[in-house]
Amino acid sequence: MQKIKRIPYGEDSFDKINAENEYYVDKTSYIHNIEATKYVFLIRPRRFGKSMFLSMLQCYYDCLYTNKFEQYFKNTWILDNPTEEKNKYMIMSFDFSGLSCKSNEIEKSFKNYCNNVIDGFLQGYNEYINNELIEQVKNEKHPHEKLATLDIGLRLQEDHKQIYIMIDEYDNFANTILSEERVNDYQNLMHASGIFKSFFATLKKCSGKQNSSIARMFITGVSPITMDDVTSGMNIGDFVSSNLDINEAFGFTLKDIHKILDYYIEVGKFKAEDKE
Repeated sequence: MQKIKRIPYGEDSFDKINAENEYYVDKTSYIHNIEATKYVFLIRPRRFGKSMFLSMLQCYYDCLYTNKFEQYFKNTWILDNPTEEKNKYMIMSFDFSGLSCKSNEIEKSFKNYCNNVIDGFLQGYNEYINNELIEQVKNEKHPHEKLATLDIGLRLQEDHKQIYIMIDEYDNFANTILSEERVNDYQNLMHASGIFKSFFATLKKCSGKQNSSIARMFITGVSPITMDDVTSGMNIGDFVSSNLDINEAFGFTLKDIHKILDYYIEVGKFKAEDKE
């Protein structure tokens, strides 16, 4: 008996979709279009599938998942149409949605979270990073210092793996601060020596150069406001939110909705006459 696919409401882990027989609206064909831009800035409202899309990209590009490609991408378009960059990169993935927005905790929360992500990255990809460099990066105190040290060290390694940076909800905590009219807190983050701006300025320095450590970036959020303020430190990104080539990669089209409804009619969850 066929097991009916569950709608994964609130789920943003792509690797669980096929494993747990959940319904997935296939957006993998947009990978080809995404690769036309190396450094992507994209804004969409909440609940448009940004986190799920990033999770899908991580499963596709992560060099650690090479042997799981067919498992993760069965029944998807990209399985039979992969790009040359499939499973090519080390993935450093950030999600800023859970950072503290309290005035006396913002900087500490951002610093601790980013440091933990970077240290976890070093551990996860230790087969591609020499032990001396791992220790050097771990000994740095601030995220931008860790990134800069990692960049220098990787570029000295022969035939090093490059990094794909993914940042989800890049402006989540900044938007909360703005909505509460805490202008001073916001400006402290965004001024030249602010920890947030320093972080993005370092990402820029680690990208776009010969033999750079960072090959690609994909950064999502819900508003362009914070993006404008970090632009001087991070002006290599392409703002693709209005790009028609990837517009339907996020959210559901009418065609998607009809296909979903037809599936659940076919498996007997409701009657065809109730579709409209």
